[in-house]
Amino acid sequence: MMTSCNQEKEHLSFAQEKADEFIENYANDFLNDEDLLKYSYHPRSQFSRATDSVNIYSVFLREDALGVHCFSDSCMLNEAFNDAPLILLKGSYRLKQDSIVEEISYDQIKLKLHRFKSDPSIYFSELKNRIERYGIFAYVQKADQSFTKVYLTNEYYLIHTEEINKGIYQDQIISSYNDSWYLVKMERPMDLG
Repeated sequence: MMTSCNQEKEHLSFAQEKADEFIENYANDFLNDEDLLKYSYHPRSQFSRATDSVNIYSVFLREDALGVHCFSDSCMLNEAFNDAPLILLKGSYRLKQDSIVEEISYDQIKLKLHRFKSDPSIYFSELKNRIERYGIFAYVQKADQSFTKVYLTNEYYLIHTEEINKGIYQDQIISSYNDSWYLVKMERPMDLG
């Protein structure tokens, strides 16, 4: 039982160190990073965006291309790497610098030539690099921007909010950094699955 208690103290100490570093060095830059905050990020699902209930998609880096999955009937990608908004129908796609490959089934694809302003994979790789530079592994911003959670470990996160009761549910507040940043321990660790 003592090992468990010591391990819990180590996890808390590690989370507090990461939180201190994030607040001191990156919090303002992160909150002002409009390109990054268009999305939520989780290591398993990678980048996801829900601009509203009818435009929901996820983006994930692959070795040879950028994967996109449109969950809505159609998705409009209005990203910096494209000259004009790109409309994709529900389904899975691979975006390359010069084409869009639609994955119709396991052994069937549909190729559409399309020239992007810049390589979509590079755009999202740069976003991923910023996440790593901030020292976090996941984050989510509520659509109404009432709170932003920055996950430091699978047990602890920082939440930026004006109303601390929003967004923490059954989780436990460990400490406050100022009037709007709080270190929180999750009731259950995040499923990395």
